[in-house]
Amino acid sequence: MEHRSLNPANADQTALEPFRPDLVPLAAMAELHRPVTLCYAEAARFEDLKEFLRARIPGSKVVVGAGIDGEALAMAFPEVRFLGRLEGTALAQAYCAADVFVPAARDGRAQQRMIEALACGVPLAATANPAALALIGPHGRGTDSELPMTVGAIDADLSVAVHKALRLDRLGAAVFGARMAARYLECDAAPSITEPDLLLALDAA
Repeated sequence: MEHRSLNPANADQTALEPFRPDLVPLAAMAELHRPVTLCYAEAARFEDLKEFLRARIPGSKVVVGAGIDGEALAMAFPEVRFLGRLEGTALAQAYCAADVFVPAARDGRAQQRMIEALACGVPLAATANPAALALIGPHGRGTDSELPMTVGAIDADLSVAVHKALRLDRLGAAVFGARMAARYLECDAAPSITEPDLLLALDAA
């Protein structure tokens, strides 16, 4: 399944608009070895970011977010691509180029970014991150395990969580993300997630 751009990404302004098929993956990530794991690190504690940087995961690692010393970290972790702060369309394009999303930050903004990534069809991988647990629950199927699909992976070992997330269905993540995006915008038309919804989305993919 191709990366679906369901969520254009800057929730500070007009974000979480559904269905943007015109978006293409970010050029700076186009040639990276796959799979690509994208980490949002703005406002993250260094210890949490370091956990991602040191995790043994396949493919390429990409870090976005302001407030981190990317230049110094790039010297310490030359295998990681540091893109600095991305907003709006550029951030949405980064989601489109990723296979897994890792939230290093633990605040409300991090949860917002998780919803954006999910709506682009990118499964989550996290340790016991409070923001991630509040969104997808400990089993990655919603806070009460109410979802008919798994949209993310939580594990004490981030490497294990990423490996699990790489096996998840992007379509399920996109449907759940679109629903949560509608809730985020307090939209009255927030869809419920049912098996017919998934089948209809699959037909449209």
